[in-house]
Amino acid sequence: AQPLPDRTPAESAGSIWVLAMSGVRADEAAGTEKSFNVMNVGLGGVGATSVAPGLNTTAFPSGVGTIPLEITEVQSPLLYRRKEFITDSGGAGTMQGGLSQLIEITNTEAADFFVSAATWDRFDNPPRGRNGGYDGRPGKAYLASGQALAGKTTHRIPAGDALIIELPGGGGYGSPLERDEGDVREAVDAGYVSGSSAKSIYQYPRNKAES
Repeated sequence: AQPLPDRTPAESAGSIWVLAMSGVRADEAAGTEKSFNVMNVGLGGVGATSVAPGLNTTAFPSGVGTIPLEITEVQSPLLYRRKEFITDSGGAGTMQGGLSQLIEITNTEAADFFVSAATWDRFDNPPRGRNGGYDGRPGKAYLASGQALAGKTTHRIPAGDALIIELPGGGGYGSPLERDEGDVREAVDAGYVSGSSAKSIYQYPRNKAES
């Protein structure tokens, strides 16, 4: 950023969160159980640049695409309950960082399953904003029952519970107060920015007659 101050983007989510999941499922035809191993990926937000907002839920710089969740559901007893953008997860700025996503997965059978968290990162160090932009939201993982989960290990997801991950969001670029008001309005309408953040961070609406 020192030699190229206007050409260096804010930081991105970083590593793809590989969801390598395994367990056993009932084989009704044989009256036994058989193992399953499936893989999917979670993608966070890309950092904004001086001229453009960050891309939502996009791998950077690899460009790897995600796997349709229906494939995972067909090949295993796992079910995706939710897969949705996280409001305010992209760092605020003149250009907002890319949004991250929340993914919730459970087992439709009364059995535990396992997930590798080997590539899960940015729990403690969120993607940093640049040139006055805010940091993106850090990553988080937990069970639906409340227990927090760490990265760089393997977790057992108990039967009847669910795995929830929140990917890191991209850092913002430039001062939020320089963001176009119309752009802020559109972001609120789309659910990318919350009304409270629009008011407290972007100071929107800035024209008191609109409030």
